[in-house]
Amino acid sequence: MATHPDRNTDLDSLCDSDPSWPYEAYEFVLEAIELAGDSQEPGDAEIHLSGRQIALAAKELAREWFGLMAPTVFSFWGITTTRNLGEMVFKLIDCGMLTRQEGDRVEDFDNIFMIPDDLVSGYRILLPGGNVRE
Repeated sequence: MATHPDRNTDLDSLCDSDPSWPYEAYEFVLEAIELAGDSQEPGDAEIHLSGRQIALAAKELAREWFGLMAPTVFSFWGITTTRNLGEMVFKLIDCGMLTRQEGDRVEDFDNIFMIPDDLVSGYRILLPGGNVRE
C-alpha cells in the first residue's frame, strides 16, 4: 500500500493490522490527547491523563471540529461509545505510540458521555449580530 508522505507510518501499520477504526479516527484521538494535555501544569516532565480527561477532550474537540455533524463523523468511524475511544487509546499504547501507567484500564473510558446525544446536546450556533440559536 502506498503511503502518503504526510501520514504517520505507525498509524498506517496499526490500521493495516487492525482495521477496527480508520486512520483519521486515530489521528483525532491523538489530537484529543494533545488537547487534554494542554490543560496540565506547564513543565510537567511526564503527563498522565485519565480516561475521563481524554474522553471529555474528544467530546470538546468533536463539537469544535464537526459541530452538529459530530455524531455522523463518529458513526462513520465506528465510534459508538466512549469505551471505543479507550480501545483506540490502548491500541495506540500496544503499538508504542503512547505509554500507560500501572492501573490504567480500558474500563476507565466507560460511560463518560453518551454518543451520539451528548455530542450535540446544548450545542449553540452563533448567528451574525450576536444572536444565538440552540
